[in-house]
Amino acid sequence: MVGAIIQARMGSSRLPAKVLKTLPYDSHITVLDRIIQVLESIPEINKVIIAIPNTPQDDSLAQILADKKVLYYRGSEQDVLSRFYEASHRHKLQTILRFTADNPCIDATFIHQTLVTHLAAGADYTNSQGLPLGTNLEVFSFTALEKAFKAADTPYEREHVTPYIKNIQNGFMLHTIAYKGFDPELRLTLDTAQDYTFQCCLFLALKEANLPLTLPAIQEVIHRHPWMTEINRHIKQAS
Repeated sequence: MVGAIIQARMGSSRLPAKVLKTLPYDSHITVLDRIIQVLESIPEINKVIIAIPNTPQDDSLAQILADKKVLYYRGSEQDVLSRFYEASHRHKLQTILRFTADNPCIDATFIHQTLVTHLAAGADYTNSQGLPLGTNLEVFSFTALEKAFKAADTPYEREHVTPYIKNIQNGFMLHTIAYKGFDPELRLTLDTAQDYTFQCCLFLALKEANLPLTLPAIQEVIHRHPWMTEINRHIKQAS
């Protein structure tokens, strides 16, 4: 069973409730909806699960997901590793793709390619590199996730899910796919109001040009409208 897990929450110091902002602003499709749509279009992914905290401020998000009949799991706010493990265990996942709900520009083609390569390599963990900020991904086995869940003992490892697995000293088979032809500094993540402004402009331009949500199409739009990247180029990525 292959599952994509999207970690999402309503709290955000720089852009609260960003996962429910519509994209573009005049649409009825939320940022989280966009991510789900891409992942559900990939035949190899059997389940898409939203992993959200079990805090009162996320009750409204849970209700929205329930109303839309979207699979979700609620777990620890800070121990995101346990949230991923418990969600994976409950849904009997054998292979997990990890995403965050502030990256709506993910490309199905690269997700598919990364997943297929991971499975063919028999790796414990595979990540992509070289794609724009907010569009790379991680794939890992449930076996590796379970070992990390049981052994990881630092707050950083528990919060960021995969550091224990990525540590070569822990003996996992690691694999990296390096994609070329893209600007890895291009900021396609959503963390601030400026990021949201940029992405609204980007999604409107894709719609007006009748282009799909793919990285080559995004490159084409930015080539036509290079001023767009100035909107959020100065934003420093939060650690």
